Amino acid sequence: MRRACLAVAALGFALAAGAETKPREIPEDYRMAVSTASLRGIAMFLHDASTARASDELMARKVFERDPRLEGWITDAYPDRNLVEVSFVGSDDGKPAVLYRVQVPVGDAELKFEALKPSVPLTESQQARWTARQLAAAELNKRKDLCASQYNSVVISPDPAPDGLIHVYMLAATTEPGVVVAGGHYRYDYSPDGKILESERAFTKSCFNIEAPDPKKGKPVAFMVTHLLDPTPTEIHVFLSRLHGQSIYVMTDAGNWLVAGPEISFLEPGEKK
Repeated sequence: MRRACLAVAALGFALAAGAETKPREIPEDYRMAVSTASLRGIAMFLHDASTARASDELMARKVFERDPRLEGWITDAYPDRNLVEVSFVGSDDGKPAVLYRVQVPVGDAELKFEALKPSVPLTESQQARWTARQLAAAELNKRKDLCASQYNSVVISPDPAPDGLIHVYMLAATTEPGVVVAGGHYRYDYSPDGKILESERAFTKSCFNIEAPDPKKGKPVAFMVTHLLDPTPTEIHVFLSRLHGQSIYVMTDAGNWLVAGPEISFLEPGEKK
């Protein structure tokens, strides 16, 4: 795996370029892609963070140790209630069903845990997303270019930028504190019933991590990546920015961009070829 140590260079870039460069108007051709990346990237973070909190709750209750039926989870966001509901799914009488449910409020409020007895059948929407998630996991296992031994899945519901497909994100993960896994993330796009793989994509051409900074030098305010596959930043850049609490300078053929959580700014156009 190729690793990149960019903290010092990125900080210098942030001070030299970002601090003095006023954002430009985003070109019309890129506005839809930028809006979609922002909406989906923040939704990805919300669902992923909620799943992590819910999993910690089950771990504290030793559910994973005691219940071998568990196979995974499905998440549903409820903006009107300001929470994400994480449904832990497993086999019951040979069919997938919700065995445990955790309501995760946005913020630090207390979680609500439920052990469902009897189990609850998946809704039609959950069944479609569960099917897509399982099929995407099988597709991921076929790949020869994985960048991590552990992958986390995210299936956004509702999709904040709906296009009629179910999007399953497979995100490369690490247990190393402070390390940013910048490469090795994938998306699988399924039909509304979750059964047909319509398309798939990688978000980078290679694996690379950004090493944790030297704690003696403090935390960098930003890091920098070159992105070759799209003219604009993607939802992965937004997700990583929010996950690590740092801005990301993204260099594409179209120009230089700044991603700060959900905010994507266009700094300057690239050189015409």
